[in-house]
Amino acid sequence: MYKKCCLWLTASIVITLLISSYAFASPAASLFYDETGLGGGLWQYDYTFYNTSSNNEYLYSVYLDFSQEASVDWLTIPAGWDSTTWGYTPISTIFLDIFSTSPNYDITTGSSLGLFSFTVDYQAGDLAYAAYLDNHQGGFNSISGTSTAVVPEPVSLVLFLSGGATLFLRRFLKRL
Repeated sequence: MYKKCCLWLTASIVITLLISSYAFASPAASLFYDETGLGGGLWQYDYTFYNTSSNNEYLYSVYLDFSQEASVDWLTIPAGWDSTTWGYTPISTIFLDIFSTSPNYDITTGSSLGLFSFTVDYQAGDLAYAAYLDNHQGGFNSISGTSTAVVPEPVSLVLFLSGGATLFLRRFLKRL
């Protein structure tokens, strides 16, 4: 009787863990950028794509949606990736379709890829995006969000400066 009860309890726990781990897994991606004003109304954007999915999926495509028509020129794009601009005319872009050219170049779970760099003829700021993920076994997911500017952490800067000041003060006081 004891063995039967333990076996049933163990089976229940295993099934519960499997179901709960599947229920909490979710597709996710984050896009961060650096924005640089180049003058004359031209802005440079340097993007990094992060695959933060917990489903063991691969990030293979991103659509960046501009809030207005824009003139976009690519500066760099990583090897194994390509882009199509969509708009009303060849120079008027509404959104960028950025995609890997082969599953070998997809961004794996927990990884990131940078070097997505382009110029825009207005300060675009945070752009809406749609990211597409694939588990390489026939399962697809999509998510949407808004890209986020990379901002230096003021706390880190304050700690760095106060640490440097402390070291300087210690040396100065030792000399006295």
